[in-house]
Amino acid sequence: MLSILLYNEAVLLLRMTLDAMPPKRRQIFSMSRIDGMCNKEIAEMTGLSVRTVESHLYTAIAELKKVFKILILILSVNII
Repeated sequence: MLSILLYNEAVLLLRMTLDAMPPKRRQIFSMSRIDGMCNKEIAEMTGLSVRTVESHLYTAIAELKKVFKILILILSVNII
């Protein structure tokens, strides 16, 4: 039961992190990671440069890594 609760909390935290991102960054992250598009395709569809797309992805992933680190810390404390 505790693992289900922790899983739901983790999903909620990740969803909140994605929702808090600026719309363009969230869109680019979704196009890349969910739709499987390459950076060049995303750049062409959004009218942005490839470097801007890369920058948005880098920032989105960095934000999510921070959340994952927090989740790992929380889970390690709750497991012990």
